[in-house]
Amino acid sequence: MIKKFPIEPTYRKENGLWNLPIDSLPLPKEFVIYERNIVFIPLGEFGGNHKHPRSEAFVGIGENLYIIWQNEEGKKQEDKMMDGKKLYLFVVEPFTPHVVVNHGNGFAILVELADGPNVNVERAEVLANTD
Repeated sequence: MIKKFPIEPTYRKENGLWNLPIDSLPLPKEFVIYERNIVFIPLGEFGGNHKHPRSEAFVGIGENLYIIWQNEEGKKQEDKMMDGKKLYLFVVEPFTPHVVVNHGNGFAILVELADGPNVNVERAEVLANTD
């Protein structure tokens, strides 16, 4: 399962610049950060398409960056990670098949937090499963 939380930067300037401290993200209480990553996703590319025993939390920055996952019934779901100026935190529970895809016109950035090491990763063809 994936949970979505709206988040707000600490501040925004009129020129569009904004600042979001990672330590202010509304993570679930049981989510203890083990690993922090910045992931660069080129135009038309993806990261993930797998499942694993750790939980992850994502903030996606890009005009058409999508998170796609399979729900408990195996049906594909997707959500836009950033909507205009609105930012979201997505928390991916363990063993949820997921992928992040850049359908935008340029590169995108994914802030990734994880509660454990990246072990026992299993490929999951989330992109191949179209309903």
